[in-house]
This record gives sequence, C-alpha cells and structure tokens, in this order.
Amino acid sequence: MKQLIFLFCMLFSNGQIKAQQNTMPQQRPTDFTLSYRFHGGMIYHIEDITITSDSCIYMQNQKGHVITHRFKLSTQELDSLYTILQQNQFTQIKYGIEGKVYDRGGISIDISWNNSKQRYTVNDSGSSFVSKEWKSKWFQVVDYVENLRYKK
Repeated sequence: MKQLIFLFCMLFSNGQIKAQQNTMPQQRPTDFTLSYRFHGGMIYHIEDITITSDSCIYMQNQKGHVITHRFKLSTQELDSLYTILQQNQFTQIKYGIEGKVYDRGGISIDISWNNSKQRYTVNDSGSSFVSKEWKSKWFQVVDYVENLRYKK
C-alpha cells in the first residue's frame, strides 16, 4: 500500500512539473526562438526557418540546390507570432509515435526561451503524428509560420 501511495505521489508531482513546463510566459521573452523544419521524406527537399528577435533565416535545400534568405521581423510581427502560439495552445499540442513509418517527411516546430532552458517541440514527421484533436490548432500555427517567409 505504501508503494502504491508513493507511486501516486510521484505521478502527481511529475504531472505538476510537466504542466508548469508546458506553459508559455504571458509576454514574449526577449530571447524567444522558433525553429521550423520541413523534411520531404523520400523527396530530397528540406526547409528550415529560424526566428529570433534580432534575425531570421530561411533555408531551402532542393536536391542539393541551397537557397538562404535572411530577414528580420518587427516587434509587432514577433508579438503576433507569439500570440498565435498562445491562442493555439502550442505547448499543449500532443503528438506521439504510431508504429513503423517509412520515408515519411513532415514538419516539426521547436520553441525555446530562457537561454533555451525552456523548450517545447511538436513533431509531425517520420513516425510522430500530431493527435487528431490537436490537428486544427497545429495547422493554424504551421500556416502562420510558413506564411512569414512569403511576407518577407
């Protein structure tokens, strides 16, 4: 019985810690970073977008032909991006492994702040899939990030 109570307490405390880690600060941290990665699976096509407060980089590798474009987002654009992440509960989006998957590309997005001590990743590529109930919110974030490269 003591072991069962101990196990319950450990699970509860781990859940509390996890819940705290999965929350974003109310205001966008000055060192907020977003990294977007698209991989084409069997198709040799990769796109990376890295967004920070002082610079942004878009890199595309299409069958070895690499294009790199640097741009900068305004404070308002960075705040809008952060708001989209908050509105779509980015740090709550669930994803998981679904068996063996061969050569599936897809998208992963990683956000971090506090000198990268706080980090959260959502991965919808390879054998990782975003949960069905979170697909809508996931695609709203993905669409917003992808459209940033076209605006600049």
